[in-house]
Amino acid sequence: MAKRKSVFISAGESHSAAISEKLKLFTWGNGAYGRLGHGIDTNERRPKLVDTLEQFEVTSVSCGAFHTLAITSQGHVYAFGQGKYGKLGINRKEKDGISLTPLRITIYKQVSGSDERLLPDNVEFLQVAAGYNHSMGLSRIGKGYTWGYAGKGLLGRPKEIENYLPLEIGASPGEFSVKLPNLEEMVQRGE
Repeated sequence: MAKRKSVFISAGESHSAAISEKLKLFTWGNGAYGRLGHGIDTNERRPKLVDTLEQFEVTSVSCGAFHTLAITSQGHVYAFGQGKYGKLGINRKEKDGISLTPLRITIYKQVSGSDERLLPDNVEFLQVAAGYNHSMGLSRIGKGYTWGYAGKGLLGRPKEIENYLPLEIGASPGEFSVKLPNLEEMVQRGE
């Protein structure tokens, strides 16, 4: 990444990430658990391009302790690293596994009725935050989503709801609701 300007950076517990002017993602540091997204779990002393995401424009990145989240210009979230407690938001089979390369996560919505179920939802993200054992996302229309470790109320939803699935905060009765102003509308209005 020599002589390239960074437009966005993030520092995790033992790894770092930067997005270049051309919106390409670079990571370096401790590669254990695949948190660098290079397909191997070796350390990198210098910034290295995350090849799997090279075809996309990456607009945001967040480094957690053992995982990384990235957002593309389409608003899709990609996760890689350690999946303990479901913090990658990938799926039930891999909730405690490791992803050495970025995988696109699916966001779900809870459909109420006679048979409450979860269905995939087409959500575009503006921002993500990778914590120690949980993750959060903010959609372009201002809705908050959480997944990962559900202890101590970290997810803002009942523990009974599957923690490995990215779900909107406040989508179930009795939950705390998060609704932020629509940032795109505010920008268009000049606020």
